[in-house]
Amino acid sequence: MGAGCGPFLADYGLEFPLGAPFEDSIAALRLVVSGMIHRYPRIRVIVPHLGGTLPFLKMRLDGSLGGRTEYKPSEYLKSHIIIDTMVFSNEGLRHLVAEAGVGQIVYGTDVPFNWPVTVDLVLNASFLSDADKEAILGGNLIKLLRVS
Repeated sequence: MGAGCGPFLADYGLEFPLGAPFEDSIAALRLVVSGMIHRYPRIRVIVPHLGGTLPFLKMRLDGSLGGRTEYKPSEYLKSHIIIDTMVFSNEGLRHLVAEAGVGQIVYGTDVPFNWPVTVDLVLNASFLSDADKEAILGGNLIKLLRVS
């Protein structure tokens, strides 16, 4: 793990469960605040681990960083930041869809690590249309990677 996972987390074995999502958030926010995403408007950044903390701290980030970027951080979340589905509950997935939008979400897995495989969570989500499920489970990534 990187700089965000020093002894404060390592002493209690929190590097992966807590450190990784926060490092993902820090890396993505540095790209936003530095202006990199604004300078390269076609760039898309995939943030693993459910987008770190970004979907959950959206209002806090807008309030504290909004004046330091061309747009509010939440606007980049809905346009330039792609988030994976490493979520383990129906409500977590619902929140992710509400905050980022179906078009910004791709299926993610942490295989070979011992995390639940969540494809059924997406398939069984009653609040998603079949088109939404298809987009999350492959369509968005096909479009992003320009695979035909």
